[in-house]
Amino acid sequence: MTSRFKRISVLALIAIFVSSLVVVPAAQAEGGQEQNNIREYHYSGNDTEHVRPANQIVAMSIKPAAVAPAVIAGNINYYYGTPVMINPTVYVIWYGTWTNPCSATGDNSTPAIVNDFLKGVGATPWYGINTRYYQQANAGAAKTYVTSTVNWGGCTYDNASLGTSIDAATGTQSGDIVDAALTNNTLPRDPNGLYFVFTSSNINATGFLTSWCGYHSYLNPTYNTSQNIKYSFVGDPSSSLANCNGQSTPGVSPNSNPPADAMTSVIAHELVEAVSDPMLNTWFDAGGNENADKCSWTFGTQSTATNGAKYNVVASGRQYLIQQNWIPDSPQGCGLSYSAPALTATTATATATLNQGTAVPGTLKPVTAIGGTAPYTFAISPTLPAGLSFNTATGQITGTATVSQASTVETVTVTDAASATSSSSFNLIVRPPAPTATKAIATVALLTGRAITPVTPVTAAGGTTPYTFTITPALPAGLSINSSTGQITGTPTANLTSRVQTVRVTDANAAFATATFSLSITTPAALTTTVAVATKKLMVGRVAASFIPVTSRGGYGSNVFTISPVLPDGLVLNSATGAITGTATTSIASTVETITVTDLNGASKSANFTLQVSPAITATVAVAATTILHRNPRVAITAFTPVVGGGSAYTALRYAITPALPAGLTFNTTTGAISGSTPTTASALKTYTVTVTDASAFATTATFTLTIS
Repeated sequence: MTSRFKRISVLALIAIFVSSLVVVPAAQAEGGQEQNNIREYHYSGNDTEHVRPANQIVAMSIKPAAVAPAVIAGNINYYYGTPVMINPTVYVIWYGTWTNPCSATGDNSTPAIVNDFLKGVGATPWYGINTRYYQQANAGAAKTYVTSTVNWGGCTYDNASLGTSIDAATGTQSGDIVDAALTNNTLPRDPNGLYFVFTSSNINATGFLTSWCGYHSYLNPTYNTSQNIKYSFVGDPSSSLANCNGQSTPGVSPNSNPPADAMTSVIAHELVEAVSDPMLNTWFDAGGNENADKCSWTFGTQSTATNGAKYNVVASGRQYLIQQNWIPDSPQGCGLSYSAPALTATTATATATLNQGTAVPGTLKPVTAIGGTAPYTFAISPTLPAGLSFNTATGQITGTATVSQASTVETVTVTDAASATSSSSFNLIVRPPAPTATKAIATVALLTGRAITPVTPVTAAGGTTPYTFTITPALPAGLSINSSTGQITGTPTANLTSRVQTVRVTDANAAFATATFSLSITTPAALTTTVAVATKKLMVGRVAASFIPVTSRGGYGSNVFTISPVLPDGLVLNSATGAITGTATTSIASTVETITVTDLNGASKSANFTLQVSPAITATVAVAATTILHRNPRVAITAFTPVVGGGSAYTALRYAITPALPAGLTFNTTTGAISGSTPTTASALKTYTVTVTDASAFATTATFTLTIS
């Protein structure tokens, strides 16, 4: 991996960095926008158009010259789903001009002072502050904390194989030095490793000693570009020692090597930041400051070494002056050690009431813990009812109880990492199963001004009786719900467009269930009647084709038809449809009949039509058989009427005959008489049919025989 810098303004870099994060913050970071860091981007040195992604660095600014260093206030927050280095292993690359740097220990050479610091720092109270940082998948997940172990993984020496100018606008970067060591297998390829690059004073790193004293970042190594290898750069500050040295008295240091002792404080800064924020997206404040940034160049309580130098940390038996680290626990602030408050278990939920058969709602952590040494282990006694689970890492209760339980005192005991314990109790109640609410009627349609038939749209079962029924939204004026039965009664007074009503059933244990139905209230059109058949003529003995003399529209509900005076025997009025059917057996003169239509609310409308039932039409044979002599030439015959019509009140009558009479004879359609002259030829006996039809098209027939001899 080769890389180079592209410098941009600090504020722009911070804006780009924060906006590029893909994690969701645990809480909005607080505090001021002051910064003790520099954020920059490194690009591939062979990639002049920057087509490869840039790697960001977070650098420690040089020591302020004119203004005394100050702690940056404001919360530092964790962003869910991002990592920390739980149990890091440190690897060292001594780059440049060094003498046996990997084996150096115990003396006052720079490699010995730095190596001894890294090998002993994990056991110091100062590094114990870093064990307060953790990673967490989400708000309800268990926290995994950084341990107090910093493992020594190994060391290698590189005699400036990539040149003496690094981190320049073009050319080699410190990340390339790490990549070379891993690609060439001079150091193990460890995804859990933190690789330090320490450069000698003859190595020129752009920005070092003029803008910053060290930085940390990560790279994607050549041997596997999907890996994220964490690394840090710290140089020998001899050429401008004041910019990166924390000693108040020039020329002195606890290990009689001011450049080396200055390096250890910068190394400490980058170590705790890389462990707590390895991917630059885990722990920082509103200004983008990581933990060590907030305490840069502040050293807390110091002691004086025999040579007059100041120190505040002892590691591997050596004295060091190390900047403070940020304590993320309340009260937050910079410190040299962390003393956890006493472990205290506190009841957060005095009484937890659950329902059998219903999942535990939300997050139920009845007892919480503070203080002590994380992580905690939670235990509960007595055992929870069947179906419920207790998370020993978080103290959360989940699941669905399958049995009920009367109020029971449950005691939660919290044990911390130092085996300290604290207990607190709460009451747990598991009520019998909640009731069920069932939609019995999907739609209730009512009429304004009409008393309703009582209706129960939602029924209840299960739970513990008695039930209480409530409804939302409130029923329209005139309607009410029985709180004991759920029955709706009353007389609505206004229209209501169809809307959803929710009935809530609450049992004696305050458990509840809901169901819905649709309610509408309408006002039908006013009742009206229309005469469809003004006059109807029927005949005794003849089947009356169904007819509806009066129709209706509107009204409340189903309309009922009645008639006055009563119909002649044999005729029937359908009260639901108003149709008249049947066969009259008695006749009536033309009579005005009144049809009355009445709706369910008692409103009525009437209309009239005229009805007449005639006696049956008759056809009487007057001449059953007759003979006429044929003559040639013809002579007039005596007229005769073979069939006489009568009976019908619907006059006048008309006559017709089939088949046609012989030539010379005529048939009178008004009287039914046969007249004319004798036929000229003889014919055998033949039967003729006479049809008598009245003015209302009722008809009947009779026959006679005629012979021409």
